[in-house]
Amino acid sequence: MVANRSKEPHKSLRSAAYCPDSYVVFDLETIADRADQREHEIIEIGAVLASGDRVLDQFQTLVRPTRPLGDPSQQLTGITEDRLQQAPHPEDALLDFYRFAGNRPLIAHNGFGYDFPLLD
Repeated sequence: MVANRSKEPHKSLRSAAYCPDSYVVFDLETIADRADQREHEIIEIGAVLASGDRVLDQFQTLVRPTRPLGDPSQQLTGITEDRLQQAPHPEDALLDFYRFAGNRPLIAHNGFGYDFPLLD
């Protein structure tokens, strides 16, 4: 995730007046080493709970994969095998994320094309 360090709300948050009271914007990091993206493994979940242009809460967790991380994923994400050794298993990490998100709408940059199928 890239933080918005300016004093002004990010453009997408300024135009979010039509959104419900609160919503969750999230991003996944994965091991993207297979041709079939449904076989990619989540290694990090980052999210913010927002209302209008305000961030109300944050969520972040690493996720322990079932296969080795590999050099391309390490170079792309900056996440190392060592950092993942103590991370929660996927089921536990996803449960924590679902508890954080609750019934709120989920927003992702490439949600329908990538992120949402990985959450199933």
